[in-house]
Amino acid sequence: MKKTTLKNLTHAHAWLGLIISGVLMIVFVCGSLSFFRENIVLWDMQYDAPHTQVTEDSELIPVSNIAKQITAQGHTFPDDHGVFIELPTKEQPYYVSYFEIETPEGKHVDIEQSFDPYTGELLSLDQSNYYLGHMLYRMHLNLMFPTGGTELVGIVSLLFFVMVLTGCLIVLKKIISHYYQYRTSRNKDLYLDGHTMIGISALPFTFIYALTGVMFNLSIILQAGFGFAVFKGNIPALMETADFYSPPRITELANAPSDLARIDDIMADAKQRHPDKKVYFVNLFVPNDANAQLEVALTQPLSFERVTRLTYQVNTATLLQEYAPSQSATAGTYDVLSTLHTAEFGSNIVKFVYFILGLGCCYLILTGNLIWITKREQQRQQS
Repeated sequence: MKKTTLKNLTHAHAWLGLIISGVLMIVFVCGSLSFFRENIVLWDMQYDAPHTQVTEDSELIPVSNIAKQITAQGHTFPDDHGVFIELPTKEQPYYVSYFEIETPEGKHVDIEQSFDPYTGELLSLDQSNYYLGHMLYRMHLNLMFPTGGTELVGIVSLLFFVMVLTGCLIVLKKIISHYYQYRTSRNKDLYLDGHTMIGISALPFTFIYALTGVMFNLSIILQAGFGFAVFKGNIPALMETADFYSPPRITELANAPSDLARIDDIMADAKQRHPDKKVYFVNLFVPNDANAQLEVALTQPLSFERVTRLTYQVNTATLLQEYAPSQSATAGTYDVLSTLHTAEFGSNIVKFVYFILGLGCCYLILTGNLIWITKREQQRQQS
């Protein structure tokens, strides 16, 4: 590689690092902590919430009981929104429901409710009061900006991807001979050697995170660009070709009550179809109507396939659709990359390794800035 090319790559790598270092540090610190956000939330509410434990053998109250309690509250649910019910886990030992209601004035209001997993009692828990874990996650996603935060993180991820590539090119020639070199005689050498060693060691991690960060945060721009370039602006055709999951859309109402007790039959059928998986959440659409449909999401621990979704007609407990991301090359690839990003394919040990690698990326950012400052000081002394 020519010296001028190497010099240009070094300048680009250094200046891009300086420009995005602040946002990138926040993203990696908050993202690393977010691997344990459920544990943080549980710790945050330990003095307010009932001390409840849930294991795989626990006999929990049926999901139908929770659905009946929610619908009995007399709310008006928008037809295009479901009643989301998350099942209890060891990390979150409560039924937690999220849904949207429509007020008489036509306004939509978000509601969040928690239920005891054994009695079904509505708990006086306001999840918004235990904001630390969720705040860290939102900081990781969009810096908690009301608008534009997601796109900003996406742009930073794109620049970080460029930095990963330029960093590899800069050390490519000496990647083997200088990998274990760690000089302690001068600060600049100490920072540079540590920066190189950690950067090369964590290369698969940083590459995946830069790639998936762009994929998550700039996906709408990529979809629009690809849709207009290939599908002539027909975005629905793009989504149909990619075969991403689409939630139920109920266009006709029966104007008759639904039989929510059949939800228990649906849960039994879903578990029978996939005995190696566990139900993660259910999503109930138009719960007060006989045409209600239930989406059952199942996950398989320590697997790269995150969620398999079964859609049922509630009153008849008949299966309408089964969807797994692996049935589509595009959706399957997206699902695998998402799993790599969130470390959901492994146990807590894998999450801890990801946590250490995330802190290693923070070390890269810090040493990169220190290298630039040290070099800047030397140039000023010479001039």
